[in-house]
Amino acid sequence: MERIKSPWVSLIVVLVLGLLTAARPAVAQTKTAQGTVTAVSGQSLTVKVGGADTAFVIDAQTKVEAPGAGGQTRREGGVKVADYVKVGSNVLVTYREANGANQAISIRPVASAGGSSGPETKIATGTVKAVSAGSLTVTSDGRDMTFAINRNTRVLFPGAGRATRDAGGAIAITSLVSAGDTVSVSYTEAGGTSTASEVRVTVKAR
Repeated sequence: MERIKSPWVSLIVVLVLGLLTAARPAVAQTKTAQGTVTAVSGQSLTVKVGGADTAFVIDAQTKVEAPGAGGQTRREGGVKVADYVKVGSNVLVTYREANGANQAISIRPVASAGGSSGPETKIATGTVKAVSAGSLTVTSDGRDMTFAINRNTRVLFPGAGRATRDAGGAIAITSLVSAGDTVSVSYTEAGGTSTASEVRVTVKAR
């Protein structure tokens, strides 16, 4: 039997695809804020940044990057931010703005509240183009960015802690990060050099 093709079918498909495309949320830019904690609860964190209080939303996806937090997350499936972050402590918060609120992605205790005395921490996300013991090149927004790697650079992804322990407490970034991996790099700029303080692997290359 010959199929009858209706122009209405094609029109409906086009309309549905258009609605689905329009419904896709825009990718929110990742930002960082460094300051002193003024309040913390199970659902929110308030940090004094540059003299003003900034509130962040905390949920089950918020990661706490503090000694012992990773082990507790593996054992119990999560951590309480208040167990590792106290009022008066200094933190670096990675967050996204969503629905009029600041959604905390990760919270890391740091030594100082930051400010004008230190370089600004920036975030770059992209695909690893090349990696060596001393540098990392990432293609981000269509351009290549090269970051210096040193002994203070932290590499984060599931299994990194175990690999480091198996290697005797120290492991080269080349053993953890490969070309093609999707990463988020926290870095500072000084003297024309971008230095990575943290490399977070979000998607491993297959």
